Amino acid sequence: MAAEGIAATAGIARWCARLASFAVVIFLGLFAVESQDGNEDLLGRFMHLVPALIVVALLVLAWKRPWIGALGFAVLALLYAWMAHDRWDWVLLISGPLLLVAGVHVWAWIAGREG
Repeated sequence: MAAEGIAATAGIARWCARLASFAVVIFLGLFAVESQDGNEDLLGRFMHLVPALIVVALLVLAWKRPWIGALGFAVLALLYAWMAHDRWDWVLLISGPLLLVAGVHVWAWIAGREG
């Protein structure tokens, strides 16, 4: 009976990590929709989508291996914090959700190892 509960928790954790990753993709994709000037060409809009596409690639890699998601999202959060270290409001807005998703992937990884 307890093994069923652990397996259910692992499945819930895995799907929470995936859905949280999708939410970050949508969040980052909104920056491409709402760019600074409305007259950007296609290449300019694509450049705003690059962070979301990086997160999509990370999600694909982490789909069955949550440890990759945990490591990848943490690295992305730290990399962004290093790049935008002079704008702490941006760091909190971007790196905060990335670290949160990294934590959910850690939960999925630990729950999967127990199950």
